[in-house]
Amino acid sequence: MDPDETWRLLGEACSKMDWPAVVEFANALLEWLEKGRFAPRMTNLDDGNHEVSRTAVFAACQYSLEWAEQSLADFGNRDETGFALACIHCGTRGPESYVSAIDEEWSNLNYDPQAASGRFLGKCPNCRRQQLANSRL
Repeated sequence: MDPDETWRLLGEACSKMDWPAVVEFANALLEWLEKGRFAPRMTNLDDGNHEVSRTAVFAACQYSLEWAEQSLADFGNRDETGFALACIHCGTRGPESYVSAIDEEWSNLNYDPQAASGRFLGKCPNCRRQQLANSRL
């Protein structure tokens, strides 16, 4: 396993709120660290003090794992009433399952307790691309 690449992928999965991937990458890094192996490089914190990097990565992985597992539990509980997704920006209806939404590159999926039962809001792939294009201007 390449811990630097796994760390990068964990960050990417967290930013997309891709909970199954977060669980996979966080667990892989935790197992790696628990075996006493070196921590991935952390650009902002890695000053050569490997114990600080290990501690920071370990804490980040534990937090990410708890966050993902709670989010997956929330999704699971709400799936019983149906999964309905809409883009918070343009109102486009999304796919009918969380897994399909991740596969289709929806991001920032959040349950909206003020909406109808089983309603999630997120950012559709088109709005993500448009926002990215606008940020490059």
